[in-house]
Amino acid sequence: MKHYADRGYAKYDKAIAHSISFLTPRPITQMNMPADLKGPERTSLIEAMDVGIKSGFHFPLRSPGQFKIAGMTVANGMKASEFSRLMAERRMQIHLAIQYAHTRMQAHFAAEYSAPLA
Repeated sequence: MKHYADRGYAKYDKAIAHSISFLTPRPITQMNMPADLKGPERTSLIEAMDVGIKSGFHFPLRSPGQFKIAGMTVANGMKASEFSRLMAERRMQIHLAIQYAHTRMQAHFAAEYSAPLA
């Protein structure tokens, strides 16, 4: 996340805008690189593709913790059509599991970083 924040990618990340405005998952299809894309916007897409985010779903998250609005992207090696079928069948269960994982991670990090340093 530090790498992402240091480079200011949040300004170019469509998933953030979606997380602020919606509660439903957003499909991520094969990322196409527009020819006129330049600078950090281009670099952020290249880096996302390098770590395997080519298709999947982005899930907006809400929580009472420090980060009230967040999101988590789920991507894998399945064909986009297979993953879309899985999402059609299990979207709510997957979203609930992601929300639970996010809530647990926030609790863990809050406890870890609020503990006195030895």
